[in-house]
Amino acid sequence: MHGANSRRCWPKLHLALDADSGETIAHTLTDQDTGDASPVGPLLDQIDGPIRQFTVDGAP
Repeated sequence: MHGANSRRCWPKLHLALDADSGETIAHTLTDQDTGDASPVGPLLDQIDGPIRQFTVDGAP
């Protein structure tokens, strides 16, 4: 506002969900500059049980 050039910075919340129950089973928070593929490992590390299916969105 008033000529100031400020860029808002928003964190990104990455979730792993159980598709059958809708329950959140893992989560991680990154900054806006972190690529969407980077949190996959930390998300998978939080899941104790077997993973039957892995699906990601195609959002840029």
